[in-house]
Amino acid sequence: MSYPTPRSVFADIRDRVFKHRYRVTVHVADLVGGIPTDQNVAEGWIRTKMGESSEELIREQVEEIVASRGVTADVAKEEAARNRHLTGFRRDFGTEMARADQLKATTTGVVFEGKRKIFTPEEARRTFGQLYFEGRQVKAMLKEAAMISGAADHVSMKSWGRTNKALKSFLAEHLFVEEDRIYMDRTEPDAIVQSFVHTWRGSGIKLEEHVYGVDLTFTLVCDYPFDAEDRDFFGKLFVAGEMNGVGASRSQGYGRFVVTEFTPFKPEDTAHAARRAPAKRAAPLASAA
Repeated sequence: MSYPTPRSVFADIRDRVFKHRYRVTVHVADLVGGIPTDQNVAEGWIRTKMGESSEELIREQVEEIVASRGVTADVAKEEAARNRHLTGFRRDFGTEMARADQLKATTTGVVFEGKRKIFTPEEARRTFGQLYFEGRQVKAMLKEAAMISGAADHVSMKSWGRTNKALKSFLAEHLFVEEDRIYMDRTEPDAIVQSFVHTWRGSGIKLEEHVYGVDLTFTLVCDYPFDAEDRDFFGKLFVAGEMNGVGASRSQGYGRFVVTEFTPFKPEDTAHAARRAPAKRAAPLASAA
């Protein structure tokens, strides 16, 4: 999890039930962010991807997305125009890495958009946030990989568990990514790549944030011994995932990765728990005088 949460009174039972745990690290050569930055684009994204119909709920979620991306109402007009068709990664502005970069930006300054600039504390707070990938996106990748593997008859598509469920629904109910936020080792993308898109509405320009050579480390937990049914079950899923990719613009060949670690461990293994701890929180910068 990203923030400390109370311990469940059923934690010991959970650890016995969800006793199959795996520490996984994947190395992504070119990861593309798919979260819209402009408020109008974000609202449309919520409608199509999340199926929300309540205007009030949509507005609240749009504000959360915009806040997590650092694009607020007082951002300069030229920045808003530049971000209108930009998709990227969510950011956490409160981690130690984020605060360190914010402090550097307000003291020695940083090279930003080709020029060295000294940021005000307010500018730094909304500009430099530790990038993170979401656990739900990793789970979506695994579900997609499962369907790819099943379609090629590498894994069974049906008769999973005592209720003989289909693979996709069974996987969704019994395999989870423990982390909500999978932090990256940077506060800014490595590049913003421009491309042209063509739809039935016409042509347009799309800007996407890219990070290169990034490691994503997360924890898989499940209450079912998938690898007892098929010794190579996870291997087959991840091989399909490696080829198909993770993140946005997979159809263009982005997001391909290699698995560099896949280690089973038990819930009581504190060494693994320490290694997968969330990014640390830090005190905010002092306000400008």
